[in-house]
Amino acid sequence: MPVITHRIARPHPITGRKALYAVSGSSFGIVGMPDDEARDLLDELAAHATQPKYQLRFKYGVGDVVVWDNAALLHSATLIDPDHARTLWRITVLESSQAAAAPDVLSTRG
Repeated sequence: MPVITHRIARPHPITGRKALYAVSGSSFGIVGMPDDEARDLLDELAAHATQPKYQLRFKYGVGDVVVWDNAALLHSATLIDPDHARTLWRITVLESSQAAAAPDVLSTRG
């Protein structure tokens, strides 16, 4: 499976404001940076971005609908009670802005 690259911070396709993008638990390195330094930086950025002052917590109830803009925030679901399942429908809108796309660079790591 090829290594996929994403920008760490990318411009929002509408507002142009930059937001952290690839700093969650699914990022494993930074192209052109030693692995230990990259992981340290990614961990530092994730710790900064997930401080309580930047968090919004929402307690779901029957009939609730929550919509968020993936281009502008990091999100994480916390399953409080596994006996209370939730239904999730994901809708993705194709982003037309090429400025938010990752450069055509793949890591040399295999």
